Amino acid sequence: MGHAIRLCVWPTGQTVYYGHLRDSLRETPLMEALWICAGIAAVWLLAGWLPKGSAAVAAGRFAICLLPVANLAPIGVLVAERTLYLPSAGFTALAGLCWVKAAGEGRRWAHGALVLVLMASCVATLRTAWRWSTELSLWSSTVADHPRSSKAHAMLGHALLREADKGRGDAEALRLNTGSVDALYGRGLVLSREGSCGEALPYLRDAARLRSFDEGIELAMRNCGQ
Repeated sequence: MGHAIRLCVWPTGQTVYYGHLRDSLRETPLMEALWICAGIAAVWLLAGWLPKGSAAVAAGRFAICLLPVANLAPIGVLVAERTLYLPSAGFTALAGLCWVKAAGEGRRWAHGALVLVLMASCVATLRTAWRWSTELSLWSSTVADHPRSSKAHAMLGHALLREADKGRGDAEALRLNTGSVDALYGRGLVLSREGSCGEALPYLRDAARLRSFDEGIELAMRNCGQ
């Protein structure tokens, strides 16, 4: 919930995999809790400044659209930006109300602050687009941001494998999580391409057991005579 609120309000640090949030769930999710508290406090303060009816509609839309996708009741997706479009519309409405209210009261500084936030958001967007410009840069940046994510290391290994660098990320992914399907598959694929099918098959069989009917895994096993 806290991370979803942060992505709606300050959409930076996006990734294509949010498994690293398990670390927060297993420990003390202090930053996420602070975002929830800050969101509640901000709505409470704005309710006393903005027109009550309009503020209630905007904040209500944000809350109503966020709750079903906040994973408080498991939905199979930990966090995904695609589930935050509708709640983001509620936040945007609140920002628009602040702009109109500030204009009516002649608060030029508020307009300047909002423009600075918009410019900072544009810079953050360009930075993300640059870091995601290739498959290799995407997963390299994800590993740099979330070094404990076994999925990120596994996908970096696959990208490196396609770059003919022997998939070193898969070994690190297996160290972090011995049950990572992508890491098992990647390790088996590297060994099979090196001609070590005897060593590759146990990894590929474990990957096939954990992820049935995966065409890539099945093809790798067939190439090793299975």
